[in-house]
Amino acid sequence: MKEPKDEIRSFAQAYKYNLKPLALSRFASFLKKYDTDEEYRRDLLRDLFSLIGEHCCENRLVDELKADAVISLQEAKIKGCLGTDGSSVQVISMDAVPKVFVDEVSNELRVSRSSAALNRLQCLNQRYALARRRCWRCGLYQKSVDQGAPHDGSMPLLSTSALEGLDPDLQVAVLGLLVVRDEEVFLEDLRGRIKLKFVEESRVTQHCFVGNGFLVVVSGFWVNSVLQVARVDLPPAERREVTLRDVGCSMDLFGLAPRNPVESLREEKKRLQSVIIVMAHVHLDKVGTMSKLARFFERMQGLSESELRDVTFVFTGDFSSVPPYFGDASHLPDIFDNSDRLQILLDGLGRCIAANAPAAAQHSHFVLIPGPSDMTRLQGFQPQTPIATHFAKGVENRTKKLTLAPNPCRLRFHTHEIIIARRDFLRDLQHGELLYEWDRYRTKERTDPALDHGAPGEAGAATTTSFERVTKTLLDEAHLSPSIDDAVLWNADDALRIPVLPHTMLLCDSTEQWECHYKGVHVVNPGSFAVNGTFLWYTPADGQCSLNRLD
Repeated sequence: MKEPKDEIRSFAQAYKYNLKPLALSRFASFLKKYDTDEEYRRDLLRDLFSLIGEHCCENRLVDELKADAVISLQEAKIKGCLGTDGSSVQVISMDAVPKVFVDEVSNELRVSRSSAALNRLQCLNQRYALARRRCWRCGLYQKSVDQGAPHDGSMPLLSTSALEGLDPDLQVAVLGLLVVRDEEVFLEDLRGRIKLKFVEESRVTQHCFVGNGFLVVVSGFWVNSVLQVARVDLPPAERREVTLRDVGCSMDLFGLAPRNPVESLREEKKRLQSVIIVMAHVHLDKVGTMSKLARFFERMQGLSESELRDVTFVFTGDFSSVPPYFGDASHLPDIFDNSDRLQILLDGLGRCIAANAPAAAQHSHFVLIPGPSDMTRLQGFQPQTPIATHFAKGVENRTKKLTLAPNPCRLRFHTHEIIIARRDFLRDLQHGELLYEWDRYRTKERTDPALDHGAPGEAGAATTTSFERVTKTLLDEAHLSPSIDDAVLWNADDALRIPVLPHTMLLCDSTEQWECHYKGVHVVNPGSFAVNGTFLWYTPADGQCSLNRLD
């Protein structure tokens, strides 16, 4: 019998793929997990390399990210075909996130089959194209100035290069990036840059945050080569069902879409016992946090094995209350000197799980998502790559199924799509507005009717809460890091974009628990487990979220 790695190399050569050493190790570990007869092992390898062909396209180089993606797919197929135990929740790796773009000719959404990464300018151009497409489809804007068109309340949405020669009494809208240069405010698009002039009557939406480099729609009047601002808004979000009705069910805009959506939806509705438990800010260096975790897992041990098989535990960082590094470049060696700290903390998490809930360790699925200060391969960038495998050995050795996920993380439960992101969104978005004097252009307004806040028809005007503003900002921008001042890993910008709204979005902020609905998306913050012992109990089959606190 051939050694697993030798057999994998033979298949890779036959299928004309070049495997990196880590990818080879991932496949070997997968085969050992399903240690059966030789023929079945070969069938597994055939399936794996077929999946590589489907999802990696013409790129013949397979790294560990691609290996993890196809292994996740293959495990889902095995569970679906054999009816084996285990959670139906799939973690979508960064490499498996579809590269969605707007076709310049047809203005339709497409999924690129190329593995070539985009640079900063190309990413910003695609953000712009996605926003422009939503603007044209929402009914609020028209593509050109048509004096003969009946008055329907729509406004011409023009590029910066189409403004010269316009009647100064004609109100128009321009979509672009809002930027500050030498204390003056400009709007930039694909064609150029124009100066904005704010007057006393100008208004800036108070329902969203508006920061530097945000995509905004500015309506106003073109006077003396300056756009005199009437109002600043964000581009409108498009409901999930509207986007999918347009592109069709065959296009995967989220990642790991089921091949048979109807059958997958039928199976999804049967899995009412499936649960996703999300804990954020799990500070493993705090005695109080470890005590809470021990009590929590003692209760989990009381569940039956069949119940625990359908439980997915999601832990998000920061896993240390004190960042294990310093921001000053002169302290770079300390990053590596303190890297074993995270390994020690995660080893403690593994021991806590195994000691207090051995049945959960054996049957449940565990997912670790890094926080902004946690050690990853590329520090300080968004999206964050997963925690390095060697840091999580203590958890991996004590649990049967562990997934190291990126931040933000996409989860799929059959047809149900979930985004989990860990960041101090409220603080960062508030800080991003400091460059602008928006308060003087904001007045008390009624809450945007698109925000599903309170009972329908509720009397009186309700003010938009800070949490609802965070929600609306991210979904209208269709991006989890909308400011150009953010340190973005541009070749992975697809993991931050939201080309189609998910069913549920979990924003693990450092504030208290909250939830709201916007454009059909259920947005929840589970709160801080380290501070308040709060967590989220979520059943994706029916979309029910229960915000809990450990007594």
